[in-house]
Parts: sequence; structure tokens; C-alpha cells
Amino acid sequence: MTAARYIETGLIVAVEFPVAEHRELVPSPANLQKVLNISGIKTYLCPSCESPFLDTERVHFCSKCKIPLCKENCEKSGLHTNKECQAIQQVKCVSF
Repeated sequence: MTAARYIETGLIVAVEFPVAEHRELVPSPANLQKVLNISGIKTYLCPSCESPFLDTERVHFCSKCKIPLCKENCEKSGLHTNKECQAIQQVKCVSF
């Protein structure tokens, strides 16, 4: 998204709603696959290393925020560890 004019700090420019939400889902490969099927996503990109992976059976869920990652190493390195994990924990928005 590119702004056509100056946007002040703190101004809300877009609001998006989840495709699906279910508070009872537990982190599991099967539930991740359900969410991907509902949303029409064929390839999931690891939020830490940004590698695409198709096999949801080999997914690793972060022990702190429960977001799906492609491998255990991605929990402790890459983009996910900077601020994303803390932010997700604070808002508790992941419901796989």
C-alpha cells in the first residue's frame, strides 16, 4: 500500500477482519491446514525466515506465541524474534 498524501502518526488508514476465527482451535498441523484451506492459501510463508512450505505436518509452533513456523530454529532466530513474537503474545491474536 502506498500513500497518496502525508499520513499523520497514529491515523488508522485501514481495518481488516480475519477470514476465520475460532477460539477453540489448538496449535496443530491439521488446524493450520484448515485455516489455509478456508483462506485459499496454497503456500504458507514462514514469518521468521520467509521460506515457503507446503507440508503443514512438518510445522513447528512457537512455544511462546503459538504462531506456525517452518522449523524449530525459526523460533529463536530471524524476523519472528525481533518484535513479532512479543506483539502476538500481548494481543493474543493467534488461534490455531
